[in-house]
Amino acid sequence: MFDQLTSDANFALRTLVGGEDVRIEFTIPKDRQHGDLTTSVALRLARTLGQSPKDIAQKIADALSQKSGVAKAEVAGNGYVNVW
Repeated sequence: MFDQLTSDANFALRTLVGGEDVRIEFTIPKDRQHGDLTTSVALRLARTLGQSPKDIAQKIADALSQKSGVAKAEVAGNGYVNVW
């Protein structure tokens, strides 16, 4: 499931925000209330893409929440994406 989620997230990023050759890296959050996995890729890409990190994160979360195996995906803070 982890590999499929990473693939889905990378696809979402390339198609939704124009990020090419960008890899999303997920980590396991210390606090499980922040999901099973989390990523801060939107914070890294904001300046490069000229978009707010929160907008990028929302696009990724919206795309991931439509995928099977994802109970929910939501934006936290200024641009983290938490996935359950």
